[in-house]
Amino acid sequence: MVLDPVTTKNGEGAPLAGWHGVHRLTQAPFVTRMATAYSAGLDTPHLAVGGACGLQHYAGRFVLATIGAWVQTGHLLDLAHDRWQVRLDADGHTTGVAPPVVGSRAVADPEDAAHAVVSEHLGPIVAATRAAARITERVAHGCIAASCSGAFAALHRRTPPERQGELTRIARSFMAAPAWRATRPLVDLLEVELPAGVALVHERHVCCLIRLGRDHGACGTCPDIDPLERRRRTTTHAAAAPRGTDLHLGVTHVA
Repeated sequence: MVLDPVTTKNGEGAPLAGWHGVHRLTQAPFVTRMATAYSAGLDTPHLAVGGACGLQHYAGRFVLATIGAWVQTGHLLDLAHDRWQVRLDADGHTTGVAPPVVGSRAVADPEDAAHAVVSEHLGPIVAATRAAARITERVAHGCIAASCSGAFAALHRRTPPERQGELTRIARSFMAAPAWRATRPLVDLLEVELPAGVALVHERHVCCLIRLGRDHGACGTCPDIDPLERRRRTTTHAAAAPRGTDLHLGVTHVA
């Protein structure tokens, strides 16, 4: 679905699909186009659904690259919006990100890393999304928290067993940082025993709203499904995901 073009000197009439500078995601008019396309693709009239899901979709791609590099090297990539590119499809889905090839800074503490990721980079994107789609900060941060938790879970699956506990502690410190501005938990991070070994999974406390789309049910980590069914879904997914031991853990947990 491609929105009717509206020609402006800021390029708002350009096709949604393709590569864009991430600074566009800090502009409410552009985010409105994204959210409208995303909601239309889900067959829902609610713009909040497209806003929340579009934000989570971008955050998932962004944090896997950013947290992945940080966990392995102890350095955060340059997070300036004009240094990143995002690839969108016609429905407003993020299909790829291109990080900068140079520029990084050492960050040892998970709370400092969380501030950089959540406040510095994603903060202006959250503000634009909230202005465009009228979602609450808790919904926005809940979507981002799920993306970050998913990234840590993917990294955990590649961590040698003897260091998985250390990665879990890093993840929990990151997710408990003041940058989330949350008085109540956004997600629970859990270690579960599986035949292949320990897995890190998460359960949400905030719905991403996708179930408001026609023919879309709740996601497997949704807070609004039966707790036993949620646990079954999260562990089934973790058991099926590929595992390895190739990840170098370059960040040491700071108590």
